[in-house]
Amino acid sequence: MPHFFFLKMLIKGKQGQIGGLPNTVLVIIFALLMLAVGFLIVQQMLDLDNLSSKSATVKETSAYVNTTGYTLAHSTAVAFNSPVITTVVNATDGNGTTLLAGNYTLTGNVVYNASVTAWADVNLTYTYKYGEASYEGVNDTISAFLSIPSLLGLLILVIIVGIVIALLFGMGGGKTGTGA
Repeated sequence: MPHFFFLKMLIKGKQGQIGGLPNTVLVIIFALLMLAVGFLIVQQMLDLDNLSSKSATVKETSAYVNTTGYTLAHSTAVAFNSPVITTVVNATDGNGTTLLAGNYTLTGNVVYNASVTAWADVNLTYTYKYGEASYEGVNDTISAFLSIPSLLGLLILVIIVGIVIALLFGMGGGKTGTGA
């Protein structure tokens, strides 16, 4: 019961109101809140493929279609996504026979054999989308945020505890009434 009496006394004395805090503390609270919201937004944008809008068409030679899978050479491009194979041509038979789509599958950025015949030398033509400046900018920003020392969390905790203590003990510098 004594704890509740103390809280009632604080509320009655209006020391528990946020209006009693000095402007500096309010600015710090607002800045921390904005920083937290910024972290949330930027984290959600990390590796977001929607930021990539450029596209390219590539013809790769000396590729293969077998059960081990062939990784597309341009899959290391920034924000590589949405690859679509347009043609696969057998380069070993001298005739340039185009393989039908049922003979291979594309899973992510790897081409696998979908038939009993393996092709050791094919020419792959495909299109894909990749990142641009906005994608790279977001990821650079996130990398910079990640380099902030791990003591930032402790610093924020100390500031919050200081604010709570200031509210509880009325050290906010605002007016403290007598309850009248």
